[in-house]
Amino acid sequence: MRLILLGAPGSGKGTAALKLASRFGIENVVASTLLRNVYESGSPDGSKIKEFMDSGNLVPDEIVNRIVLDHLKGLNGYVLDGYPRTKIQAEKLEEKLDENGVSIDRAIYLDVSLDVSLERNMARMTCPSCGYSPSSGVTVCPECGTQLVKRADDQVETIKHRFKTYLDLTEPLIDYYEKKGILLRIDASATIDEVEKSIIDGLCVK
Repeated sequence: MRLILLGAPGSGKGTAALKLASRFGIENVVASTLLRNVYESGSPDGSKIKEFMDSGNLVPDEIVNRIVLDHLKGLNGYVLDGYPRTKIQAEKLEEKLDENGVSIDRAIYLDVSLDVSLERNMARMTCPSCGYSPSSGVTVCPECGTQLVKRADDQVETIKHRFKTYLDLTEPLIDYYEKKGILLRIDASATIDEVEKSIIDGLCVK
């Protein structure tokens, strides 16, 4: 199964991705984690990636496509969290999948308002090891036991900027996948369990 998760910052993509990956036995491919691994490795793209990510801007399509698509080689199933984020990325992904005779099964859109997004982002702590962001009030990652940290880009102005970037560049993907007939729209303002149930029901998987 090949899935894409779409949604604004704070929509719950990270949590949903972990649950789906575990349920279906597929890899949770987190684009931001792949990018962080690159800049921590000291590669030529590293400093450029860090600059974009710390400012809340999207990393250029060319760099993201190269890193993510290289990682997907050989994977039979996955859930994509944070990729694609632009139509250019979506088209490049589709091109590569077509070359291998496969396709995305569903694009899951976690719909959430700006108010909910701000509230969640200001409250959340994130695992620096696996990228999981559990419910507020938790200080240790329930997935791997690592101490949670506050992300440097989870500040009000940066969050608003990320949300605007999302609206400008990523939201058009909703229409893109809807026209392809594979979009699954989910009310992400609900509880974690309710969101998971809605997704599973929408995928028609028992």
